[in-house]
Amino acid sequence: MPDLTRSHRPIDLRRRFLLAAAGCDVLVMGVATAVLAGWLLDLEPLKRIAPGLVEMNPLTAVSFLLLGTALWLSLRPLPTRGSKAFATTLCLLVVAFGLSRLLAVVTVHDLAWDQWLFHSSLHGNRIAPNTAFCLLLLALSTALVDVESRHGIRPAQLLSLCGGGVAAVALIGYVYSTESLYGLPTYIPMALHTAICAIVLSFGVLSARPDRGIMAVATGDDLGGLLARRLLAVTIAGPVLLGWLRMVAVRREWIPDHLSNAVLVIAVAALFSAIVWANARVLRTIDAERRQAEQRYRAVVQQTAEGIYLLDVSTQRVIESNAAFHRLLGYTHEQADHLFARDFVDQQHVGIKQQIAETEDPDQPVTGESQYKRQDGSTVEVQANASIITVNGQAVVCTVVHDITRRKRAEREIQEKNRQLVEIARSERQALAALKQTQSQLVQTEKLAGLGQMVAGVAHEINNPLSFVSNNVAVLQRDLAAIRKLLQFYQQADEIIEAANKPLLEEIRDLAERIDLPYTLLNTDDLIARSREGLGRIQQIVKDLREFARLDESDLHEVDLNEGIASTVNIIRGTGKKKRVDIVMDLQPLPRFACYPAKVNQVVMNLLANAIDASSENSKVTVRSRSTTEGDVDIQVEDQGTGIAPEAMSRIFDPFYTTKPPGQGTGLGLSISYGIVRNHGGTIDVQSQLGKGTCFTVRLPRRA
Repeated sequence: MPDLTRSHRPIDLRRRFLLAAAGCDVLVMGVATAVLAGWLLDLEPLKRIAPGLVEMNPLTAVSFLLLGTALWLSLRPLPTRGSKAFATTLCLLVVAFGLSRLLAVVTVHDLAWDQWLFHSSLHGNRIAPNTAFCLLLLALSTALVDVESRHGIRPAQLLSLCGGGVAAVALIGYVYSTESLYGLPTYIPMALHTAICAIVLSFGVLSARPDRGIMAVATGDDLGGLLARRLLAVTIAGPVLLGWLRMVAVRREWIPDHLSNAVLVIAVAALFSAIVWANARVLRTIDAERRQAEQRYRAVVQQTAEGIYLLDVSTQRVIESNAAFHRLLGYTHEQADHLFARDFVDQQHVGIKQQIAETEDPDQPVTGESQYKRQDGSTVEVQANASIITVNGQAVVCTVVHDITRRKRAEREIQEKNRQLVEIARSERQALAALKQTQSQLVQTEKLAGLGQMVAGVAHEINNPLSFVSNNVAVLQRDLAAIRKLLQFYQQADEIIEAANKPLLEEIRDLAERIDLPYTLLNTDDLIARSREGLGRIQQIVKDLREFARLDESDLHEVDLNEGIASTVNIIRGTGKKKRVDIVMDLQPLPRFACYPAKVNQVVMNLLANAIDASSENSKVTVRSRSTTEGDVDIQVEDQGTGIAPEAMSRIFDPFYTTKPPGQGTGLGLSISYGIVRNHGGTIDVQSQLGKGTCFTVRLPRRA
């Protein structure tokens, strides 16, 4: 509902009160400065307002300057801790001045601070007790301007009212020429401008925090604030002004003294009647506007398409609802007025009501979704926006509901479509993974086939010359033995040759010396033995190649896995030597094991190749084989390399994933190895630590 007092209140009252406080502060400081200048320059018009009036004591003027400065610091938007401490110190000085003067009245001890300034020209001008008491109250109120009790009471406002009240009594005394109101016997009376400055400063302290304490009533946006602003000043100033006019009229004999009281009563009654009549008209206008606004907004609420209803918090009964709410639930207006929350709120979907009950801030609107039961038993899904309001002191839940049944049905259809799409996407991912696995297997098959063809060709090409070279070396070894024996026989005929042909013998001996015939004959057997050893090594290499590829064993066979591991190590050892990586075999005896030998060799080859690539120079790679108590076989390949980063551990077996630079890896080695091990029903695990190395463990289960 709109603010019905909008046209009757000032705009931005709080800001205006703050400006008024600043103006009061400047006025008080200006008067105090003028008084001090009057004492300094001995100008009587500045010391007093008019001739014959009491002078303001210079210490009183100093106190007003200190209080004005403290109030000015308190009016800053964001006062710092230092400025607050300085303002409090100024106020405490004024408190000390006031207390010392009040103590001097009741005791013999008098610090006489008010006599320190301009002592020679004061002529007995002392601060009056009522002035000291007023300054004490104003100083305390200025120091406590931001203090508030747990019940919302602000001591500063009460103290400023008391201080302003003391000054107001003195001011009324001046108005009515009644010295007993502004002066005490045997003491100099309170100066007129002292009373005015005290009243102005009191109003400044009250206006410093216009939205707190009792000032919140005067600055409020409700009717109470409006009436307070309209009536307060008139009800205070009106009787004072009428009383002063009565006094003037009697003194000047405008009316007889015996009729003056009756005239005053009539004037006061007329004044208050006019005030009541004027404010009654304002309230009547506001009430008419309120009724019109209620009618307009009731019509808007009834015609809106959203369902609106008010629910009593204590009884959970609907106390008011609109036509859209009736249509939503299928009730008539009379039936809806007797509904309780249990009649239409689905207890399985309390939603919005439960949120309101659990919320920590009851004034915060809550939005949620619920299910409401219609009169025919069906349910309707709604989106509700509820908040707790207070109507005539009664807590009421105001709820605006919107029918979202179609939207929820569409959301469920979308969720079902999304579920189907997720299933399709999962099937596609599975198909893609199967395709990648198939591709890796095809690559493996092609690789093994190419390797088999290469091994077959190499074995064929090497075996043919190797066979006749081996035979020739054997024949050569046999023939060289006969030739060596023949030469020994010829050496025994040296004397005969010397007798028959001495030059020939010399040529024979010269040639034998040049070729070092004894050494040659002695070293021939060793040369032939080393040649036959080299041929044997070539034969072993061919055998290792055939053992690695298992060209004749593509099906499941029982083999000694250590033989395949050793063959694989022999084949790849040359790669390790190029990088200065030593390959160490720690193979324990294994039972005959059923597997696909060529594929297992391929796994060992891939793991060794990766281990060598990850190793640094002068490090080692260890290959181990163990037989478990369950009859399974463990094959470990451990290196001392760089290790695998934690973020890459989950992807190392993915097809085409590699951490090697471009051109140095296809990302299929570990993927193929993983597939081979899985096809054997085994597992492949990895443990790695950056900078310390990696260990792959392949476990193959025993099978028939």
